[in-house]
Amino acid sequence: MSRRNLLLVKGTLTEDHSQTVATINHYCSNTSACNFRNPMKFIPERWMGDARYADDKRDVLQPFSVGPRNCPGKQFALYNIKLTLAHLLWRFDLKLGGGTENWAVGQRIYNGWIQPGLPVLMEKRPDSTVEER
Repeated sequence: MSRRNLLLVKGTLTEDHSQTVATINHYCSNTSACNFRNPMKFIPERWMGDARYADDKRDVLQPFSVGPRNCPGKQFALYNIKLTLAHLLWRFDLKLGGGTENWAVGQRIYNGWIQPGLPVLMEKRPDSTVEER
């Protein structure tokens, strides 16, 4: 029996995968110290080639799922997120509101993620005018 083909199901090693569905919650894998250095910190440099994060397992992050049943609107969603974020950052200065230091602590996860509100303060930039057409 090859160790590579074994699967642990209810505490028993098995080679029969025909009736097995294995899942893992995104939040658990995305915030695990086994996958990321400083997993609970917002560090954009980890995605930009910073040598300190070279050992991070970035392929663990799969927000749109993978395989033949992944999200069909992935490219459309990514495009819209980028466009919206660009407009938001162009026109506003953003900062977190009070009480957000431990925002992620104590949040519950079932099949989805139950999140409390995240206060964000927005101040319009004086130089963000867009010419009307």
